Amino acid sequence: MKTQKGIALIVSMVVLLVAALFGVSSFQSAQLEERMAGNHRFSVSALQAAEAGVNDMLDAVLAFNYVAGGATFCDSIGSALSVDDWSESPSGSGAYATAGEISGGGLTKTYSAIMKCQSAGVDSAHVIGYSRGVVPDGDPDSDYETARLVKVEIVPPGYDAFKSMLADGNIDIQGNSVINGDVHSNGDLSLAIRTQGNIKVESSGSVTASGTADFEVPAAADGEDCTTYVCTASGVPEIPVPDAQSYIDYITDGAFDDAGELIGGGFIEVDDVNGGWKVVDSAAGAIEVLPHDPVTGDCSSTGSPLVKPDGFVADEYQIELDNNVKIINKNYIYYCPGNLDTGDDFVGVTVMAAGNITHRGSATVAAEALVDADGNPIVDADGNPIGVDTLVVSGGAIELNGATDTETYAAFWSVGDFTQNGNSAIYGSIVAGGSIVNNGGIEFSSVDSSTLYQPVSGRLEGWAELEDPGDTSDLAGFVN
Repeated sequence: MKTQKGIALIVSMVVLLVAALFGVSSFQSAQLEERMAGNHRFSVSALQAAEAGVNDMLDAVLAFNYVAGGATFCDSIGSALSVDDWSESPSGSGAYATAGEISGGGLTKTYSAIMKCQSAGVDSAHVIGYSRGVVPDGDPDSDYETARLVKVEIVPPGYDAFKSMLADGNIDIQGNSVINGDVHSNGDLSLAIRTQGNIKVESSGSVTASGTADFEVPAAADGEDCTTYVCTASGVPEIPVPDAQSYIDYITDGAFDDAGELIGGGFIEVDDVNGGWKVVDSAAGAIEVLPHDPVTGDCSSTGSPLVKPDGFVADEYQIELDNNVKIINKNYIYYCPGNLDTGDDFVGVTVMAAGNITHRGSATVAAEALVDADGNPIVDADGNPIGVDTLVVSGGAIELNGATDTETYAAFWSVGDFTQNGNSAIYGSIVAGGSIVNNGGIEFSSVDSSTLYQPVSGRLEGWAELEDPGDTSDLAGFVN
């Protein structure tokens, strides 16, 4: 009996020890969960504070009232942000900052935000903003805080440059392709992005169609359509496609008011003496009629590059057309009164034809570097050049028959179809009143057209959280 009583005591002690261990473990687990819940609460609250700063910036930009032909948001950013809690940032001219506090949840949540236009003097300059939300830990003797930093891109009201692929008809792109930018068809869309050999083709942007968007991706991309690869959607609303014919009519017939008076354009007319067409407005020194058949108006290669004449400086003028488009003319215009079939190089000019444009061979279509009034390159927030200034406008179809590996830098704008044969690269934008067809693969990267703009009411273009929120509320160093 004595032995049994000793065993009972030992068993009781073991049970008590195990119970104590369970108790300690549960307490530690509860502490850990409480700490995790607290950290999550602080983190979410810091993001909410950062979002409040984003709302401040977005409200200030979208409140700007753009008047056609007037100053842009970036021209008057100071007056646009004239509310009491905005002040010029120490980071330099054109940057503005705000700070504030939001309530809720029993926490002190503060934010600081700063934004700046990408580039001065660019009509389509976007606004880059940073907002940092902060939640202190509540201990007056501690410097610890939870912070989250968000970067946004905002498109101000006014006009935004065309920089993607847009067709009023179908879009059919086949072969080994790379698409960097948005693609939209008001009809049906077929896009094949494939893996070929050891080459993995990746894309970014969105692929949408008002009809059916048929999008093929490699098996390796399953489940990655909205990360590594493009997002795809069918049945989306149609996007208005500006009519290239309106610009051609402006250059040829001109624009008239209700009384029938010419208020702009009308630079080309029939040459009754020599036959064919000629420039009639001496003020339009930026226009040249290409050699052409006097009967049909058709043009062929001149044998020389189509570039700005030596010493030519264009007087920039803006054309506000009534079909949701604006032209900022900085180019020398080469005009063909019929169909243009050419192998000439196009560099930094506008090439316009009343009919079709066919570009043959491996000729160069390129842009000149855009510079400001002081001759400095115009770049975006990441230091990349902004815009392509070569514009190709067709009253019919555009067909490119370039050689493999040919790189083309231009904005293409056609009344009819746009067709690219062969495998080559296009950096710019494609706006077609008909269909867009590629045969054999394409590398397309959207780049702002510095001459062709669409009206916008303003919007939040993009949002990303930065990994390192920094350790200071002064965001001046984040502004490019």
